[in-house]
Amino acid sequence: MESRISKRAHILKRVLKHINAEDFQDFGDYMVFGMESKLRREEPAPLTAQDRDFMGKLDDAIGRYAGHMLSQERTSLMPASDFTVLVNRLDALAKGSGSKFAVKYVQMWRDIFTGLPTQETSDVLPDAQIDALDQHYAEKIIDKLESVVSRASRLQRLELKGIPKRSVQIYFEEAHRCYLYGFNLACAVMCRAILESALKARYEPEEETTARKPSKELPPNKRKYSPILKWLDRAQEEKILDGSRVEAGENIKDAGDWAVHRPDEFEANWGGDDELEHLVDDTRKVVEDLHRATPTT
Repeated sequence: MESRISKRAHILKRVLKHINAEDFQDFGDYMVFGMESKLRREEPAPLTAQDRDFMGKLDDAIGRYAGHMLSQERTSLMPASDFTVLVNRLDALAKGSGSKFAVKYVQMWRDIFTGLPTQETSDVLPDAQIDALDQHYAEKIIDKLESVVSRASRLQRLELKGIPKRSVQIYFEEAHRCYLYGFNLACAVMCRAILESALKARYEPEEETTARKPSKELPPNKRKYSPILKWLDRAQEEKILDGSRVEAGENIKDAGDWAVHRPDEFEANWGGDDELEHLVDDTRKVVEDLHRATPTT
């Protein structure tokens, strides 16, 4: 057997396969996986071994694709995946198998691909889409587990303790979380913040007490020294961004500034789930408005 540093990653991945297929039974104190309970429950007539193999592969392949597509729609600026070819191919496979159960399965996943929230004003997705996202991210997290344990095991024990500067402590822990979970770009940004903060503590400790005013409180003659604020003002003058978007842009800039220079204050003002979600949502809206007004090249 392949040598693994994380025994749990391998076990969880095997269990997840059955969870994705709803091939398990929950008895309260314990659970049994691999009993093909869903197949027996939804198809009274026994399936052949060939049909079961076909359905397992079909379910797994479509589930992975659905989760990837739904995630991409929500987190990526890349062109959306075209699922039409995939669905048509699966339709042909299902009809060619002569199994009504296979046709029903393909239709279920077609509903996932094309489904919409039950209410236009609702942010909650249908249960089938939520389940597809659940499968997608569960697999990604489990796939990272082996690497997380491996990276953590290679880190040497720290001899340096009690660094008084709070920002260095916060950046240090955040950088290591990014490193362990493979967020390499974020890790590099945080490492830069650690270096800058440590150097400033050594050579310009008096600067640490300097308060940073919110962007909206800066006078016009001060705003021109910030490229971001200068461009926001220009976008408002050109009616690309309205006042609410400019205010959102100011908050995004302030959050980034405080995240780098005043992590304690950042945590107090933007560290909560609701605040961070609002910050991400504002960023998306400003980017969308700027993109609509920018000619494609």
